[in-house]
Amino acid sequence: MAREWRVERDGDEEERHNERWLVTYADLMTVLLIFFIVMYALSSKISAKNFERLAKSLNTSLTKKEKQEKQVDPLDVDVTPEVELAEESKVIKKALAPFEGKSQVKIDLNSKGLVISLADTSFFDLGSTEIKAEGKAALLKIAQAIATESNAIRIEGHTDSVRGAGGKATSNWVIAATRASNVALFLSESGNVPAKRFEIVSYGEFKPLFPNDTPEHRAMNRRVDIVIQEGAPKPALTPKPEPTADTFAPAFGDPNEGRPANPFNRNPNEGGSGIPNPFGNSF
Repeated sequence: MAREWRVERDGDEEERHNERWLVTYADLMTVLLIFFIVMYALSSKISAKNFERLAKSLNTSLTKKEKQEKQVDPLDVDVTPEVELAEESKVIKKALAPFEGKSQVKIDLNSKGLVISLADTSFFDLGSTEIKAEGKAALLKIAQAIATESNAIRIEGHTDSVRGAGGKATSNWVIAATRASNVALFLSESGNVPAKRFEIVSYGEFKPLFPNDTPEHRAMNRRVDIVIQEGAPKPALTPKPEPTADTFAPAFGDPNEGRPANPFNRNPNEGGSGIPNPFGNSF
């Protein structure tokens, strides 16, 4: 009896194993039922035209996403102006490596752009505005590195607080402006940098790097900065204003306003000529 019961029980266990497919089948039928319910709901609530639009929109979105995924190139990275200036800084440093006075050239990337600071000890004699021969060689290297770019360039002249500094010019404004102008002229004429990229600024003694209290500090304040800016030069000419309807309006209103009406300007078809008849009748 116990053996029969065990056999019957084992048979039930085997039968339960064989019916596991019913679970998967029931899940599949449930999913299909939900799918048909959703389709029925969409067909009853959405018109055929809107359904077509929905299909096109989904198709366009999926296709666009696939195209974007295909077009993504890990090596194709947007180059920002900061990255461009950083790369240009490396090129200039490499070009100035053979220059003996390279320690007198400081290159810094800050909020103004790429600043190439030329100390006057290697580029100008004290109080002079003429560029030294060794300074011209360094400027040619700089020009070769920046000639093919399109960035705007501002040449800033700075002096120390000593008036004239022993040169011919008695004004630091004039010394700073002349030095900056000579640097721009040399870069343009000898270095083939387009002149339209330059602008000249003279700060004189009023933007020092250090207090003018020692000869070393004053020497560091005397400099010419070549500032390579992020963008191209702005156009010098402003566009002409477009004429508007107000442009053609009379400036002083109606000139006949307030004047008595001229009887000879009246329309003769408005009932009578309007001209008083001295004989008592109208024409």
